[in-house]
Amino acid sequence: MGAASLGSLLAGFLPLAFGPLLGVDHEHAAALRAALVCVVPVMLLSAIPIYLIDERWQAIDIRRWWESLESYGPIGMLAVTEGGAGLALGMTAPFFNVFFAQQLGASTAAIGLIFGVGSVVTAFATLLAPLVVRRLGRVRTVAFLKFFGVPFLVLIGLAPGIVTAGIVYVLAIVLIGGAFPNKALTD
Repeated sequence: MGAASLGSLLAGFLPLAFGPLLGVDHEHAAALRAALVCVVPVMLLSAIPIYLIDERWQAIDIRRWWESLESYGPIGMLAVTEGGAGLALGMTAPFFNVFFAQQLGASTAAIGLIFGVGSVVTAFATLLAPLVVRRLGRVRTVAFLKFFGVPFLVLIGLAPGIVTAGIVYVLAIVLIGGAFPNKALTD
């Protein structure tokens, strides 16, 4: 989460640095391309540790695993909730930066800052997952948070300005997008 937060913040600030270096506006395609070029070495270097892992695969018997499940109802409801929330977020997420830029006139730096703040707040909210799970239970926690996050997706479109839209975006991402990942809920 920390790396994702840093990446989002850099996505907003790198064009600000490259714009003057290249003699163009920070919103110019050349400044944005230069920022993207910075991603390539980081991406390549980040893949190296994966190849250093010595992992031993073990075959599992899917039928035996399926038969060992005890509560199909809650698991099914959780799958439907996660599927619906994932579909809603997947359908809207690609449009956030376009909406912020075209409808609200946000700069690349402002959009990067909003996305970075969203990542940071999500990381901190993830630390709260065990407390919420103890209070509500695993399935209810996921269902309620996803349910309460949906209105925030609608409110983003109704926001009068970039600050309000940014705050509402952060709330939507925290609730729907993963402040309470399933791994944290099951540990």
